[in-house]
Amino acid sequence: NEIFLPMPLEHSRNIFGQFDCFAKKLERGFHVSIVNRDEGIKIIGQERDIKKAEKVFYNPWKLG
Repeated sequence: NEIFLPMPLEHSRNIFGQFDCFAKKLERGFHVSIVNRDEGIKIIGQERDIKKAEKVFYNPWKLG
């Protein structure tokens, strides 16, 4: 399963961070793969895990 989230390039840079460190943390925490694309990001995994990870991108302030 996978979903695509359209996102400006500057936002995806913030998500991936230097050497993809932030994306790797999200991948481990939610058991998904996150792929950076020019026009957004792709989240790949089990449907329930994708839904959990997707919420982070819509509610990033809840991470703290």
